[in-house]
Amino acid sequence: MIGELAGLACAALWATISLMMRAVADRMPATAVNGMRCAIAASTLFLILLVSGRLDRLATMPQGTIIAIVVSGVVGQAVGDALFVASAKLIGASRALPLSGASPLLTVGLAIAFFGEQLPALALLGAVLVVGGVYLLATPVSPFRQVGFLAGADKRGLLLALVAAVCWSFSTLILRDGIGEVDLMAANTLRLVVATISLASLEIVMVGPRIPKGLDRRAWALMLPAGAMSAFSSLMYLTSVYYAGAAKASVINATSPLFGLPLALLFLHERISRRVVFGTGLCVLGLWLVLWR
Repeated sequence: MIGELAGLACAALWATISLMMRAVADRMPATAVNGMRCAIAASTLFLILLVSGRLDRLATMPQGTIIAIVVSGVVGQAVGDALFVASAKLIGASRALPLSGASPLLTVGLAIAFFGEQLPALALLGAVLVVGGVYLLATPVSPFRQVGFLAGADKRGLLLALVAAVCWSFSTLILRDGIGEVDLMAANTLRLVVATISLASLEIVMVGPRIPKGLDRRAWALMLPAGAMSAFSSLMYLTSVYYAGAAKASVINATSPLFGLPLALLFLHERISRRVVFGTGLCVLGLWLVLWR
């Protein structure tokens, strides 16, 4: 159960981190916010490795692991995130989200097909329920109820959303196959460094080398703890992938909005609707089926 518990811890931490990032993202570009988070997280883990005398484990990491982590970070953080942002601009987030949100299901299918991971039929049903529940929690109004959900949508945007889902899935699978018998904290430090460099490069390409607008004391006050928490949430994710497998880890991690719901109700004063109640029920039931043995 180590992998499953680590996945739940990652989802719970990510819900809190997302809430902090949302408070900053209104005044700063999303890539800059995410890049700051990764940079602070990488620095936190680097200091922990240094103080604990395990810094040498970065240098002794097998070449295959280094390549897998670098490729996973570039494919998932740089390419996948960039494609999703581009898709949301072309077709809107209400269309891009449900299309790219198929990533956990795709990860499950690929993990079973290529890595021989085993999930019982009830767990597969649970994965479908989790994805459906997360969609209901993440989108206030269903675009599928509109006439012609995809009618008139830019085909490039539709394709980019689907490719983003593929990138996120392959990123998890590459990570699963590459971490092997290594120090997970050292591996996660390298992963976050790659993510930071990728996001910083993307930000420079998009807006040029300049200090992001809106980076004030309030932003730092939120991003510093968010980044520190990200160090441990990402470590929990690697632990989940290592012990539970890519399929389960991707589904469990997708339940983050479920943990974010009480926080949103408490701090953002969001209302509880029938849609939220139904989505929560689907997530809880689906998660129970995934974890049930």
